[in-house]
Amino acid sequence: MQKPQTFQNVNVPNPVKKPRGKIVKIQLTEEQKEEIKHILAGHPPKKVRDRYEKNGITDINLMKYRPPGKRNRLDAVRKIVGGLCCTCGNFNTHVVKYKTQGITIVERYCSEHVPDMI
Repeated sequence: MQKPQTFQNVNVPNPVKKPRGKIVKIQLTEEQKEEIKHILAGHPPKKVRDRYEKNGITDINLMKYRPPGKRNRLDAVRKIVGGLCCTCGNFNTHVVKYKTQGITIVERYCSEHVPDMI
């Protein structure tokens, strides 16, 4: 019986241990927090409100605005916050940055899944 052939690839780099990262808590301004509340409640975002106010309509109820679907609202909030948690998919509250092999790896976490590195 013959032994199975094994192939060794000499170009495969050695695994590198993941370095300790730097945790940064995301700071949102009061204006950004209010904008997130407006969007999640189904009101038009600031860009749309500004366009109506430019034309003289200031009452939100008079704005002929079709509220975006849930997916579009979440996308708008994700743009304000900066991303989603890489573990569960909720909005992120912390950013962890690692420097390894000349590149920076950025991971985003919610408050429940922040790694214990502090």
